Amino acid sequence: MGRLVFLLLLSPLAFAEDKPLIIKSCTTESGQSIYDIEIKKDKNFYGEIRYRYMEQDIFYTANTDIVEDDKFLGIAEFKSSRTGETKGLSWIYTYNFKDNTLMDGDSVIAFCN
Repeated sequence: MGRLVFLLLLSPLAFAEDKPLIIKSCTTESGQSIYDIEIKKDKNFYGEIRYRYMEQDIFYTANTDIVEDDKFLGIAEFKSSRTGETKGLSWIYTYNFKDNTLMDGDSVIAFCN
């Protein structure tokens, strides 16, 4: 019985469409902000964005909400910090495949490699 329940719970994962994990390091033009991203073009995947700016080092859970042809949008929510922050504001991210860029909100653009 226990084995059957385990197989039933696992089966949707076995048939899920495999979408590539995007692992990039993205830096703003000034070089002051660095985003390390692990995200997928998949609404059911919770990835992570690490944001470093000056003395801050913050981790966000990244959930893709809108998938378009060349880009996808999602929400980054505070997860943890290496520098003492205990909370943070959520923000919208846009990853553009065509330009290989990450946008933080609607104003900060980071170039990924």
